[in-house]
Amino acid sequence: MRGHGERLPYGVGQITPGWLLLVGLAAVVFASGLQAYLQQLNEGLVVTGLRDIGTMGGAPWGLYVAFDIYFVGISFAGITVAALIRLLNLKELKPLSRMAELLTIIALILAALAILADLGQPLRGLINLPRYARPQSPFFGTFTLVVAGYLFASVVYFFLDGRRDAAVCARVPSRLQGFHRLWASGYQGTPAEQERHHRTSFWLAIAIVPLLITAHSTLGFVFGLQVGRPGWYSALQAPAFVVMAGISGLGLLVILAAIFRWALREHERLNLTVFQWLGHFLFILLAVYLYFTVVEVLTGMYTGGYYERRVMETLLFGAYAPIYWSSIFCLVLPFGLLAVQLLSHRWSIPLLVLSGLMVNLAAVGKRFLIVVPSQTHGTLLPYSSGFYVPSLVELRIVLGLIGLGTLIYALFAKVFPIMEVAEAEETVPWRAQAVFALPHGRASFPRTAVAVAMVVGGFALQALSYFFFAAPWGFPPSSPIYSNPRVVLVPRPVVASVEQWAYGLGLVLSILGSPPTLFILGVMIVFLAAVVYELWPERL
Repeated sequence: MRGHGERLPYGVGQITPGWLLLVGLAAVVFASGLQAYLQQLNEGLVVTGLRDIGTMGGAPWGLYVAFDIYFVGISFAGITVAALIRLLNLKELKPLSRMAELLTIIALILAALAILADLGQPLRGLINLPRYARPQSPFFGTFTLVVAGYLFASVVYFFLDGRRDAAVCARVPSRLQGFHRLWASGYQGTPAEQERHHRTSFWLAIAIVPLLITAHSTLGFVFGLQVGRPGWYSALQAPAFVVMAGISGLGLLVILAAIFRWALREHERLNLTVFQWLGHFLFILLAVYLYFTVVEVLTGMYTGGYYERRVMETLLFGAYAPIYWSSIFCLVLPFGLLAVQLLSHRWSIPLLVLSGLMVNLAAVGKRFLIVVPSQTHGTLLPYSSGFYVPSLVELRIVLGLIGLGTLIYALFAKVFPIMEVAEAEETVPWRAQAVFALPHGRASFPRTAVAVAMVVGGFALQALSYFFFAAPWGFPPSSPIYSNPRVVLVPRPVVASVEQWAYGLGLVLSILGSPPTLFILGVMIVFLAAVVYELWPERL
């Protein structure tokens, strides 16, 4: 690989007044949100607008859950774009790859924090979820696939994809050199390393695409499988979640691409063709989601029962109508703008950025309308209609999460290239045969054997967690495993005896032996196989 002189690429380490202003504003917003959360933690959820369904006429799920869905949604397009760039060799979109990967990781972290904000006692939730979660429940899939598997897989992909650029930056003396060397992990850019990375990233992309679709569908099942909740119970919830996730993520990616095109003066690499690709994808997804919306309204108003129509009428003509029609407007107008540009073959970056902003406003509104109305107006019991208005504490906490995400993104852009370094041409170009070819030489056999063993072992551990929990026909009711299936590897009597003299140790045993913990560990082992395969030394 050729050197890049004595300067780090793409403004890494260079502080500008505009960047300082952005970081300062983000830090202030985050500090305000943190102070609001500490107030909520001290005084309880009474400081929010959240109330119980029924006699209190409120909604136990509100702004926090709505933004959890929104953050998970925008993460979808990030890693999807990165994976498709790798699988389909979309060279035009390659400058977006790292932006998309980072967007996914930050968004998933914010989603997890949003759920913690929703819990009155977050520590108790973190302890009890792995202890008592049932694999038959969508919450199990959301916890294991989204928070653990999806996030961990994205981090692994991000780490391996950045090693080459880290090695480039590590050759430049700077205060960040140690960090860059650590990330590079000995990467030398040899033909063997390049070929191995192409093979690893290809299979990682193949594994991540079905994982993220399953994860987002599972989040939709949390709502769509609740039979007794009008407005939620629908076969369209899972696909609609996936499509809206793509819309909001692509819209935010358009905005980020425009910001870095201006900030880094990368008009050549982030050219109009890049935005055209994003515009085409966004147009297709908008068409699909608008079709889903028409089907949803027609089904709810024409064939829906009394309670289903009640929820739909509340959305169309009642208390939530302003949010509903504003969200529809923010979807239809971008669809029209994109259609005009598509038919005229004249694309405008400002119009695309406007479309990206509007679809994200629509995504927030639609997520809010998915969560709240079915709680305040969708109960089957003879309760009066309720209401929910987010309090200032909730608004500050959500804005604080957005500020935290902005802060992390801005700081990362100053310590690592936000776009792949256009250095030298690789000595081993991408080839299909490099992906499917078997490794050469004896030195690579241990690497391959260990990686394959980790993949097999990881899947076996996932199967074990389901087998012990979801297969009662294998154990009689008197069995210690069946009587308390949430402890898989350690029988309940052993845990109980330990708890008598060491409650903390018994608690740890019950958590480590639970199906969610084993499932998460299995997912991590599968994706860690990629790290082992790439970092395994040529000679031991």
